[in-house]
Amino acid sequence: MYGNLYTDYGMVINEVLRATNCNKMDYFLSEVGDVLIPSSDTTPTGLARASSLNLEGIILGGDINVLRPKTVNGTFLSYLINNNKNELIKRVKGTTVRHLNNSDIKDMDLYISSNLNEQVKIADFLSNLDNLITLHQRKLNFNYLTLLMHA
Repeated sequence: MYGNLYTDYGMVINEVLRATNCNKMDYFLSEVGDVLIPSSDTTPTGLARASSLNLEGIILGGDINVLRPKTVNGTFLSYLINNNKNELIKRVKGTTVRHLNNSDIKDMDLYISSNLNEQVKIADFLSNLDNLITLHQRKLNFNYLTLLMHA
């Protein structure tokens, strides 16, 4: 799943695009609401992204920081972290290959509402907005490709 965080997934993951038939008992598995942040990349901005995984039992490979919030909605936390990318970038270490570890992340100052219902409403609103943007982007890309084919 590590490499796919960059290419296939956004801030919220509701389905996994690739599967394996490995024995899951041998691996670290996801829980609903886990927040995934890459831990290695060649650019600091590649590390400054979080994805909320809304599925359980997914094999989580190496090179992923896994935040497992207990009292915070994972999707809300993902959006909050992504809104504070500069704070993540400040914590990146290394020159050629950049690294970001859980210990670098856990002291980030983030304002988190203690009202879980409010967190869920904000997360749902932002997810719906993301979906709408994606839908319009696909429509725009389709129209552009159609125009090119008929030119």
